[in-house]
Amino acid sequence: MSEHIVTIDGEVNYPITLDPTVWIFDRRKFPIQAVFPQIEEEGQCMHLNPFLHNAEPLRGATQVVCVLKTGERVPLTLDQANAAILRFSRNKKAILEDGPIWLYLADGSNVDNPIRNIQRFEVE
Repeated sequence: MSEHIVTIDGEVNYPITLDPTVWIFDRRKFPIQAVFPQIEEEGQCMHLNPFLHNAEPLRGATQVVCVLKTGERVPLTLDQANAAILRFSRNKKAILEDGPIWLYLADGSNVDNPIRNIQRFEVE
């Protein structure tokens, strides 16, 4: 699988494959500064919610685990994941080195240290 692909799987009706490199053409994208004006560098984002909605988490699912390229697992509540913001570009370029996406919590608590190197979202 390409290192620029992210999946949503686990306790879902429909596993989904995401390619953030094409989101630049998606009209749902928005600038990171629209949510976090304190971030000075240019960046484009998408909400995670529509993708989770389309995957249809099963009734008993309570969390979404960000599985990183290092194997580390970062759990989020389903509510946190549904409100999360996915940054896919930085200074008008795709995030390649520690991407392909960075996840920001909607409350801004990790604005200075977003979750990086996400390989997949596992719904549990």
